[in-house]
Amino acid sequence: MIWARPGGSAANTAAWLAGVGQPVDFIGVVGTGDSERHARALPGVDTYLREHPTLPTGRIVIIVRGDQRDM
Repeated sequence: MIWARPGGSAANTAAWLAGVGQPVDFIGVVGTGDSERHARALPGVDTYLREHPTLPTGRIVIIVRGDQRDM
């Protein structure tokens, strides 16, 4: 089974900090048309996202087998 989950380690850290009431800025580059979707996924975070005109938003694939994780 495959799941899509938002955020990487930086986005997750920003979300946790905002969740405990800390002011946090998140700066990044996403594919064209993705900035609003990513900003909505980080409530309470001041996002500064630039859209790249030709490249898509990156993806990381994690394969989980028992207790082992591979990227």
